[in-house]
Amino acid sequence: MTMLDFSIVGPITGIFAIADVTIHLFLDIKKARAESGPLFREPSTPVPSSALGAASLSTVLSFILVLMFPVAWVLDIGELYVLYQLPLLIDTPDVMWILGLALLLFGIVLHSWSRYHRKDMASSWS
Repeated sequence: MTMLDFSIVGPITGIFAIADVTIHLFLDIKKARAESGPLFREPSTPVPSSALGAASLSTVLSFILVLMFPVAWVLDIGELYVLYQLPLLIDTPDVMWILGLALLLFGIVLHSWSRYHRKDMASSWS
């Protein structure tokens, strides 16, 4: 499997990401229905704005990077996507791509599992 083999990476990553987003939406909607107070409020513990901004930025960038795999597969733009990751193309063995995909999928599963078990603490800094 190489970087351009989006016929494998795209659907697998897309399925895992859709499952993760579905868990997030289900639990967030469930929490929103259960709370009687305002849905958007300041955290109960003081959080520096730089930390909040960094966490928000890293979350958005992570979603964009993971989203690029299924998008590149659906739109059949594998070669164009590689231009964004040119530094990674330095004769990397196939086993490294397989390990990278395994780590990405494990991270998505771990994130979903963590989010599911933090049901009541979702979207909370406390």
